[in-house]
Amino acid sequence: MPSDLSAEQLGHLTMFTDDYDAVLAQLRATQGDDVLRINGLSVHFAPVTVGGGAIARERAYWPDDHPLGITGDPTIKFASPDPKQAAADLAAQTGRPDYDADRGHLNAVGYGVRFGDHAVEFLGSASGGDHDLVGGFLAGPGPGVFSTTYLIRDFGAARAALAAQDIRFTQWGRHSLLLRPESAPGARIELTDAS
Repeated sequence: MPSDLSAEQLGHLTMFTDDYDAVLAQLRATQGDDVLRINGLSVHFAPVTVGGGAIARERAYWPDDHPLGITGDPTIKFASPDPKQAAADLAAQTGRPDYDADRGHLNAVGYGVRFGDHAVEFLGSASGGDHDLVGGFLAGPGPGVFSTTYLIRDFGAARAALAAQDIRFTQWGRHSLLLRPESAPGARIELTDAS
């Protein structure tokens, strides 16, 4: 089963697995390919170890005194024109249950799959248009990695900590802080108190 993941260029994701040979055999039998393609997203698989050494990062545990109050496991979120189907496809390929989530703070719908130390979630516009955050993303860059999301304990404290460090962000509603790509090495980071 996948134990870690790595977000790469837009539209690509690498999932590290303890049983690489079994995953490849399943992909070849069901997809006829070594790459899982879900709504414009290419999911590549890699072994956790090569030559006896770990190549996947160790799971991150957040200390109680983390300045942003980060807690829990991250969620890699993808904008998708059909998020429910994308999550169902990923769940079928990995043998894990899918879930649905209210992402009203982003005016979005979310469907995902949880793994041991992270979740992969597909977002769609709740309105179906391109005038909200996810709809605009789909209309612009198109389907792909939307954000890496971290749950925080105290929204106000996290906002104050970012402001104190002059880190640029956009507050989206009452529950979401989006670090701008220029503040987060080219990636969109979301901090939220909405689980």
